[in-house]
This record gives sequence, C-alpha cells and structure tokens, in this order.
Amino acid sequence: MTLAEFVTARLDEDERNARQALAQWPDAHFTIDPGSLVIVGFHRRHDPARVLREVAAGRKILAQWRDLYPVADSLMQEQQHGVYAGDGEHTLGAYAALSEAVRALAAINSDHPDYDPAWAPA
Repeated sequence: MTLAEFVTARLDEDERNARQALAQWPDAHFTIDPGSLVIVGFHRRHDPARVLREVAAGRKILAQWRDLYPVADSLMQEQQHGVYAGDGEHTLGAYAALSEAVRALAAINSDHPDYDPAWAPA
C-alpha cells in the first residue's frame, strides 16, 4: 500500500462513518450536557458534519500533492542531469511542503495496522 492509498482509505473510512452517523441521526446536534464543557467540546469536534469538512480538506491536500508530483518528478530528473530551468525551487519547495502535509495526514492514523512508520513526518 502506498502513502496516497493509505491516506485515501482512511479518508474514505472517516467519510463513510460520518455519513452513516448523519443517516442514523439526521436531526442530532451531537452535543450533550452543557454543564460538561469537556464532553461538549469533544462531541463538537467529532460532529459528523465537521468530520466531513476535515475529509474534504484532506482530499484537497492529497489532490494538490498528486497534481504536483509529475512536475516535481520531472524537475528532480532535470536536476540530476544538470538541466534546471524555470521556477523549479519554488515548485520543489511546494511539493516538499505538501509531502509533509500528506505524511501528517497519514500519521493521524499511525496506530492503524497498514501504517508504515517510514511515512512519519520529518
């Protein structure tokens, strides 16, 4: 399993679970006793609507990383052959930053049996 496949699978699981919760309890507000701010805060953080927003954000980060990979790969090959033109440093920097973001997304699920410790963020 690749890093991208792992992150995609975890996002798919989160999305599926959130949608199931919304289907089962469509009118729930996912809060409980207002007297317990810790519990209310926890439940707000795990509100299915919020989880779906997190999934959407994760998918955008993953898509940007995937879109930039061919360009970054080409630039790295050019660099190895001593041919380096354009705004390569900026592109490679953006790719490196997105790579770290994707590794961080994966690390959220570092307790999953399919997680590869080699994916850990630097």
